[in-house]
Amino acid sequence: MLRFFRKYQKIFFVIIAFVIIVTFSFFGTQGLLEKSNRVKDKDIAIALDGSKIKLSEIQAMSIFLATDAQDLSYSSKSHLRPNLFNSGILKDFFRSGLSKVFFEKYFDQLQPSFEKKFDKIKKYSPFVHLHDSSITARSIYEMYAPEVLNILNELKSQKELNLKFLNLLSDLYVEQLKIPSESVRRLLYFQEKQKNAEPDQRLYQDSIAFLGFENALDWFGIDFIDLVSEFIIHTSYVAKEKGYVVTHDETINDLMANLNSALDDKDKAQIDTYYKNVLHYLSMDEKLAAKTWAKVLLYKRYFSDVSNNTLIDSLAYQEFDKYTKSKADVKLYSLPKSLHIKNFEDLIRFEMYLLATSNKSNPLDVPKKNKDLLEIEKKYPEIIEQKYIVNVKHAPIEKVALKIKVKDMYFWQLEDKNWNKIRAAFAFIEAAKNREEKLKVLDNIQFFQKSQIDAFSRNEMVKQSPNLIAETLSELDAKNYDFYISLKNPKFPIDIKNADELKTLLDKQDKIENYTQDNKNYFSFEVIKRSEIKEIQSFEKAKKSKVIDQILNNFLKEKYLTLREELFEKFTTEEGSFKKFNQVRLEVAKIVFSDVINKLKTLNLSKDKSLDGLAKYRLYSYVEDFQKDIQKDEKFLDNLKNSQCNLISENLKVSRSKNPNWVESRVFSMDEKKYSSINLLDTGNIEFFYLDSIKHEDDSIDKIDIARKAMSSETALLLTKRLLKMFEEKKCIVFPVREKNESI
Repeated sequence: MLRFFRKYQKIFFVIIAFVIIVTFSFFGTQGLLEKSNRVKDKDIAIALDGSKIKLSEIQAMSIFLATDAQDLSYSSKSHLRPNLFNSGILKDFFRSGLSKVFFEKYFDQLQPSFEKKFDKIKKYSPFVHLHDSSITARSIYEMYAPEVLNILNELKSQKELNLKFLNLLSDLYVEQLKIPSESVRRLLYFQEKQKNAEPDQRLYQDSIAFLGFENALDWFGIDFIDLVSEFIIHTSYVAKEKGYVVTHDETINDLMANLNSALDDKDKAQIDTYYKNVLHYLSMDEKLAAKTWAKVLLYKRYFSDVSNNTLIDSLAYQEFDKYTKSKADVKLYSLPKSLHIKNFEDLIRFEMYLLATSNKSNPLDVPKKNKDLLEIEKKYPEIIEQKYIVNVKHAPIEKVALKIKVKDMYFWQLEDKNWNKIRAAFAFIEAAKNREEKLKVLDNIQFFQKSQIDAFSRNEMVKQSPNLIAETLSELDAKNYDFYISLKNPKFPIDIKNADELKTLLDKQDKIENYTQDNKNYFSFEVIKRSEIKEIQSFEKAKKSKVIDQILNNFLKEKYLTLREELFEKFTTEEGSFKKFNQVRLEVAKIVFSDVINKLKTLNLSKDKSLDGLAKYRLYSYVEDFQKDIQKDEKFLDNLKNSQCNLISENLKVSRSKNPNWVESRVFSMDEKKYSSINLLDTGNIEFFYLDSIKHEDDSIDKIDIARKAMSSETALLLTKRLLKMFEEKKCIVFPVREKNESI
């Protein structure tokens, strides 16, 4: 063997050398190709001091800011880890409202990067448990951060991607920070275990971050992050010119402090390891990380000093102290919310209600007495109601389905007739001849598809198992309801389609078991009491239930039949046929309620003589008379205690504020023990107040702190606008800085 190798060693040497050379040549070339494909560093902009700012400098800042220590997620889909060096610069940036300055100034450039987000947000709905629909993220936000849902609803109502949309998105980002997504996840875990629900795997492996956005980069995109990065970098150069200095040691200490506060006590023992890991994740060495963070510290110190130097003069403090010590004790009188008349439509609803329930002697009267109940019932039975006290148990089909064992469900699915049902409901299920083929089909489908099939199967099994429904209902606690049921077209505060059918049953039976109208919701009812007394529905209820809208439309249609004969030309088309009611409804209403409209015009309370403008003053005279009566007798309010038109009184302590409302703007120029003039608000509310006293309280320190914060925030906004204007004039800001589709 050795002889063989000695004989052919030259040949072997040549072959091995050739392979090595080719291999090195290939991988060396590949490395060069990879380098050539990378984006080359380049000069992007010039700072105010003439220094050149490179692309790599902005990229380093952006990757530093994109996440922070609070951006934790269980999702394996996120390509960004939390940056434990970052103390939350962008979160502070959004909380202070500075983001809105950027949105306003760079809206046209930023708009394209938000188009996909616009579509995603419009379609978004918070997490709902796959196996128990009562377990929802929405319920958690309603309890802990309700404003999140309010802003989301307003955001989704936007019809186009405009500046308001971006500002609302900024508000939503700040608001949802109050309850982090991982806190929501833990609460959902708790609910799942508490209700013994079948585990929803998405809770264990997917992100449930609000809107699916896990960090500032997800929320606002790389273009916006780059823009903020440029601003911070340029501001750091301004800070240097102003004499601010941040040393290398200070920066390293700050990074270590941020890292330390982000770690649990048990992890702090390995802080050096974490330090190296974060640098590795950022693809930075310590020098580059310190250089990047130093710019952030310069930016922070400059903004902090400029903002906090407001109100430093002691004399200014004293004058402000005197100003803020004033506090007034007032009693505010307002119309109840149901009587806020904002437009002509609100006005004719109110007039229709009065017409149906009372007799007026003057167009602007608000009668204190109603018509005879029998008279109202004869003409408008839908506005008359009776009270039923009922114990209700409700089991949605999904809840009943939880009683079905997994084993039983699988056997059910494999039966031929049930398999055919499943195939009819789910087109992706393939045909199968026998049990083995069916099992193979079920094993090969995706997890979420299997979940859908299982849910469908359970629901179908419930429909075939009345005993399960009865058993589930028997285990539930009954909820006590006061049903106020109208004599005509009744409505219930539960999910019932045919209300007339249920009302008939409640009148005949004291107990109704296993009741359903849709095979999805099952009820049991126990009537505790049926009231013998009939009552008139309040205006507030009649508006909420839309009963008054139905009565009004029927009334106007009836009047139209008469009016079109009397005013033939007004209500006919060129062809000679009568116009449709929907086309002339407003005209008919103007004629029918002309006495009220004309009377409001004679009051000359407003220059706006439009129907909506006049409508707001419908109850002005009523409130005027109320004020006169209460000035004569302070107990007048008590005499109207049970009247739905009674004004609401509220004791308030009023102090001066940055944006004073009408009470604050008037009260401090009034004499004590006096009534204010009457004020009409844009909401349709009409108010006045009684000034009892004005006092001076020793809370000046708190007030000055509040003022300092308010003015500090305002100063930061003004400084941002001034810097952006200066950067723009000097052409410092370049946007965008990356090639299209290039990401972090």
